[in-house]
Amino acid sequence: MQSQPALDIISDFLSHLRQRRRALEVSASETEDDTASSLTFAEALLMRARLRMGDWTLPPQLMLIGPTQSGKSTICNLLLGAEVAEASPLAGYTRSAQGFFTGQITAAMEAGLEQQFAGRLSRGGKGAAEAGHQAYSFSAVTAVAPFGSESAIVWDTPDFDSVSSRDYRDLVPLVCAMADAILLVVSREKYADQSVWRLLRMIAPIHTPLLICLNKTSAADEAELQAALTRRLQQEEIHHSGIVALPYKGDYGDLAGGKAADLLRERAFHILPRTPSGVPEAELHALLDRHWQVWTEPLQRELAAGDWWQSELEAELEQCLQIYQRDYLNNPHYSDVMQRAVLSLLELLEVPGAAAALMRLRKLLTWPARKLQGFFKQHVAAAKGEERNQESERLAEVALHLMLRLRHKVGDRLVGSAGSTIGWWRNLSDQMERQDATLQAEFSQGVDSYQMAFEQEIRVAGEQLYHYLEAHPATLNSLRAARVTTDAAAVALAIKTGGIGLSDLILAPAMLSFVSLLTESALGRYMHGVEDELKAKQLQAVQSILFDGILRPALQSLPQQMSTEGCYGISRASLEQAEQAIDGLRS
Repeated sequence: MQSQPALDIISDFLSHLRQRRRALEVSASETEDDTASSLTFAEALLMRARLRMGDWTLPPQLMLIGPTQSGKSTICNLLLGAEVAEASPLAGYTRSAQGFFTGQITAAMEAGLEQQFAGRLSRGGKGAAEAGHQAYSFSAVTAVAPFGSESAIVWDTPDFDSVSSRDYRDLVPLVCAMADAILLVVSREKYADQSVWRLLRMIAPIHTPLLICLNKTSAADEAELQAALTRRLQQEEIHHSGIVALPYKGDYGDLAGGKAADLLRERAFHILPRTPSGVPEAELHALLDRHWQVWTEPLQRELAAGDWWQSELEAELEQCLQIYQRDYLNNPHYSDVMQRAVLSLLELLEVPGAAAALMRLRKLLTWPARKLQGFFKQHVAAAKGEERNQESERLAEVALHLMLRLRHKVGDRLVGSAGSTIGWWRNLSDQMERQDATLQAEFSQGVDSYQMAFEQEIRVAGEQLYHYLEAHPATLNSLRAARVTTDAAAVALAIKTGGIGLSDLILAPAMLSFVSLLTESALGRYMHGVEDELKAKQLQAVQSILFDGILRPALQSLPQQMSTEGCYGISRASLEQAEQAIDGLRS
């Protein structure tokens, strides 16, 4: 049994898909026209199924369809026995759907029509149609038997194959979907047109009762034309309720009293059910299955582009993390994390009893240097910019490398794409450009925050080294003696250089001597283990805070933030929800 929520989900998805497709101004090739018509037809069928699950107020509806100059308006008048539909020899004269009810129109019927055509056709008739609106009109008529004996609505519709038919391209698929029975009117000149057979192929899977009127035929050609049309219908596997041929006559008056007109009227009334019919479940499922891949193929290509973007992003992030590890963590010329841990160790190696004196001496001797350093920070930094440490520079280079690589790859995909994916890649490229400065600034701030937070790990590493030394008193005492010499050399260096900063002390000869002493002592092997552990934590912190916390989410979200202009812009979640709803209808 059909589920109202499932029908709503599928209908909403197809409506969104159709609207986005229409906004893209797809070229009018035959295949594209088939896709647009079948999409409109399916969406209208779902609407019909939803409406008729409740209290339906409209009587059975017979839709007359056909190509240009096939005589639909004349046939409509024949069925009703009155000249109610305005006929013209001009192609494309009928531009709106004209509904004729064989009874008294009620408010409930008016409301039912508004529901049936909600958002798709406006009540306005010929005037609205000429103004460019897809419109319908509705009026009560007095009909001859058999249509006069029971309530029914007969619809005369515009042609579906003229140039102007693109102005009301949704109208014919819509009325076909709402039909309880269809009368196809074709002439001997038009019955073999591809437009006729495309429409028949579209409506055939639903098995709506179908009668064919072969209009404007001569007695000599009637049998041959009926045989040819029958063979073609069999080849196309299109079920129908028969073919009625009408002779070529000048106007309605010449046809009205003939036997052929009576036969057509009886056959048309016979195929129209006495009560409005719903949409057969199995046929609806088959129609959705048949067209789903074609309908969603452009969207699937966009989603595949999104998958490619996410895959390439992950690969580039992994590569950039490896670059950081290779060029900074594993490069002895740049990685200073262990040296900073050693500096933390030095603070813990003050000789008992001498620490207070050294502190006073350091403050006294470095006062000129600290004042000079403050001067440089105040007056020079604005012009030169604050110098960043080696790790910050390497990370900034890595982030820039990542963005350049991704923009280059997106550019390549844009050049090699077609259809709506061109718009998708263009929008992604534009969004990357808009977000570039913001992302770089956010990343730079993230680097500063990460480094401040990681100072705690460096201090912990220094404490680990100190606790290890506490278990080796002889080594600890010798290093404490070296600490006094190193401290004096550092103070002297600060005075000579003007207190440039802690990074300069790392390269001082006294500092290098102290590090050599550490590595050559009993602490050496343990020190290497602490260094490896510290670098592993540093790599994990960079990945977690900077890559997973800033770069990955910002770049992953670009497709959701970018414009949908020129592409479908429908999420995978919406597509999957619609497909799950279709599966639910089958169960």
